[in-house]
Amino acid sequence: MNTKEKIIRAAIELFLMKGFENVSLNQVAEKVGISKPAIYHHYKNKEALIYAIYDYFDEKMKIWCMNYFSGIESTKEYFRKMFEAVVIFANVEETLLGKSNEGYNSSYNSLMVSFGKYSPEYKKRMSELTIQTRKQIEELIRTAQNDNIIKKGINSTTLSMLIHSSIEGLSFMYETDESIRIETDSLKVFELLWKFIAVKNK
Repeated sequence: MNTKEKIIRAAIELFLMKGFENVSLNQVAEKVGISKPAIYHHYKNKEALIYAIYDYFDEKMKIWCMNYFSGIESTKEYFRKMFEAVVIFANVEETLLGKSNEGYNSSYNSLMVSFGKYSPEYKKRMSELTIQTRKQIEELIRTAQNDNIIKKGINSTTLSMLIHSSIEGLSFMYETDESIRIETDSLKVFELLWKFIAVKNK
């Protein structure tokens, strides 16, 4: 692991434990075990660091998605896996850092919101990522409609928004509602949704 990745991982952990606003670059340097000038050599300020965290998150999740969805041929199975992954997205810290998220006072999802408030450019990047994700879901829907798997009378743009918001909403509910059993409840939501959108017997 190179110094830049060590800095990014240390920053994520500190931000999750103490809150983004309460952590300085000096504290990150101390956790990594490098000097104050050394961290400024890599990242001139916190804004530069959060952009690096964004790129790190994007790269890690792309690799994870390629592995997670590899070999799936059924459209229904692909969408089911998306809902099944809610628990992973809700605990994305484990995917990013390779360790349990116990001891953190915040979630990575909350952290991204903090980044967006701190930096308009970061918020723009997150918005672009969200739109890209929704367009990918929409393309999957259109392909399934052309293959007569999903009903053609359903607007693909609206349905992609419904699916995306359901997944994001379930992730948020899991963080805030202890009665949610995400491993089973997310699949119940999917099965109900599929019942309404799928062509009969598909």
